[in-house]
Amino acid sequence: MEAKYHKGHRVIIISVRDQHKELKYPEIEKYVSDIGTVVESYWIGLEGEDLPRDNYVYTVRMDSRSKEIAVAEDALAHYMD
Repeated sequence: MEAKYHKGHRVIIISVRDQHKELKYPEIEKYVSDIGTVVESYWIGLEGEDLPRDNYVYTVRMDSRSKEIAVAEDALAHYMD
């Protein structure tokens, strides 16, 4: 599967909960609703029939902070200006 976002895409950080309604990525909660730009994308994991094939992680440069953070694909949404 191909990455959903590419270098230069504008994104917004979203909160994600697992099937037990627990925060999936508590380390990014302070960035929820912040907007940024994708700097790089990485695929992580191993290919196999029983493994997920869409494990993308992105480096995102945050607009409101002079910081780049790593964010899983399911914690991002397209941002439209």
